[in-house]
Amino acid sequence: MHDLELNKILAACLVAGIIASASGFVAKKIVHPHDVKASGAEASGEAGAAPEAPQQPDPILDLIAKADAGHGKDLAKACAACHNFDKGGPNGVGPNLWDVLNRGRAAKADYSYSDDMASRKGQKWTYEDLNHFIWKPKSFVPGTKMTFPGYQKAQDRADVIAFLRTLADSPPALPTAADIAAEKKELGPKDAAPGKDVGKGADKNAKTPSAGDKGAAKGDKKAGGKAADSTKDKADAKPALAPASADAAKPDNGDAAAAKGDDKKPADSSGDSSGGQVPTPPAD
Repeated sequence: MHDLELNKILAACLVAGIIASASGFVAKKIVHPHDVKASGAEASGEAGAAPEAPQQPDPILDLIAKADAGHGKDLAKACAACHNFDKGGPNGVGPNLWDVLNRGRAAKADYSYSDDMASRKGQKWTYEDLNHFIWKPKSFVPGTKMTFPGYQKAQDRADVIAFLRTLADSPPALPTAADIAAEKKELGPKDAAPGKDVGKGADKNAKTPSAGDKGAAKGDKKAGGKAADSTKDKADAKPALAPASADAAKPDNGDAAAAKGDDKKPADSSGDSSGGQVPTPPAD
């Protein structure tokens, strides 16, 4: 009896295994496996087809003329741990920043610059370049030794640069209108060319009303039609006449008889003596 029960258990396990194996075989024939990795690669490829435009700082040249150099000096205190701002002062962790505006990059012979900064020797620190650098130093010069994260607000950068402009015996000239226009062209929005695509888009939008506008127009048209019909109905409507009474509609017997009598009577009794003519009234 014990062997019989054991045989039943073994048989059940065997049948279950056969069913599971057969199910897997049938499932593979019916449902094809999908390669998740390949799909992910395709998706990433599609996403990479339209890379995002690199981030850039906001233009600040038009803010320099009215920037607050005093506020910029306060903001620059965060840089004082590494830089010296005095004329003839020593270098610190970073180079001395006296007369830095329009100074050549990697120009101080007594300071050891990073390789990336040294490779830019000969280029000048313009207003535009300082805007880029103090916005995100690592973005503008990836190999720089400077660990400061930068000033994210455009007005703060303008104030700091206005302060750096004062660190000179003769401060450099302010940005010209041409400089400001060129910076705005470089860093400003590039959604559409002014005076070209914007106008076309506006005309197209004006000619193609939205579904909501069409629905509103239909509603207004129906409402206007109903109002016009109502006005027309009022104009065409005639005032209802009061129903004539039975007495007014039908003359009584007495009136009818009087009317007949009048028809038979002569116009005037005096007509008999005057030959039927009406006498002339006497003159006054």
